Amino acid sequence: MRSILSVIVALFVLFGLSSQGISTPIPYDSSSQATSSSPSQHSFVRITNNSSTDVAAQFSVEVIEVVPGQIRFWYTNAGPVPSSITGIYLTDNSLLEIADLIDADDGIGGDLGVDFSQGARPKTLPGGNAISPSFATNESLAINSDAPRASKGINPGETLGVTFNIMNGNTADDVSSSLTNHSLRIGLHVQAIGEDGDSDSFISIPEPVTILFTTVGLGIMGWRKKYLQQLLGKS
Repeated sequence: MRSILSVIVALFVLFGLSSQGISTPIPYDSSSQATSSSPSQHSFVRITNNSSTDVAAQFSVEVIEVVPGQIRFWYTNAGPVPSSITGIYLTDNSLLEIADLIDADDGIGGDLGVDFSQGARPKTLPGGNAISPSFATNESLAINSDAPRASKGINPGETLGVTFNIMNGNTADDVSSSLTNHSLRIGLHVQAIGEDGDSDSFISIPEPVTILFTTVGLGIMGWRKKYLQQLLGKS
């Protein structure tokens, strides 16, 4: 059964990314950082339509437990389409608080070209109020790339690590479950997309295995389209 699941997940990643000419994420070694909780991988879907190019398939976040009571979100922009993740937003109000960032000047192992600080501009996810349910940003968990914003954001081939303290007696598994059932959502504001240089917003969607077992007969691309229509309040 495990081998079947592995094949299904691999096919999903290959289909979802290669169908748009997008390379798979740049690998990094997270094994030395993870503990008992299994890492979970989450993708994104676009909620605005400013750019002529939808680059959602090149963004991902891996969630791993660092030590009991701490969890880390590794954000990746796999490329190749030019784009820069300049703002990251969360909806959580009770699970998490930021402990540190792993970028050019914080933590160890950050990409030299990536530099973020707490607080975001704008303070809420652009376009977040137009989806259903609306994206209610927790401003204390929002982070923003430093100036020059596009240059210091997460560009193709780059990653950013954000470490959180887990609050109120919750666990890493509670955080992963909240991401899957969408009681916790992640929003990305992405700028300098493609040749036109426009910006768009994206939100996290459930991980591939969850999608596959809840959309039998619908198909991955059909599920993505239906999911986006639901977000935007369309039938």
